[in-house]
Amino acid sequence: MPLDRTKLDEMLDGLQAALPKMTVDYPDDDQFWPYFSGHAEVIEGSASEDDYAYVRARIAGMLHTIGKVRTEDTGRNGAGGHG
Repeated sequence: MPLDRTKLDEMLDGLQAALPKMTVDYPDDDQFWPYFSGHAEVIEGSASEDDYAYVRARIAGMLHTIGKVRTEDTGRNGAGGHG
């Protein structure tokens, strides 16, 4: 069952707050993307069809702030997907 926007925002805020530590703990893309994508996909999977684009935009925005862009190759644990 999809989560409501408030819960999605809480999860997204938590992911965004963890991002600086992730970039330190996983400095190489081959380490960062599987870790980040695993967390992001849980949130995406919890979104309703109506909220999915919103969640994706929030994730793209937080990645933009650290100079990363999520592509098909970096989504889904670094191995492609709807990423």
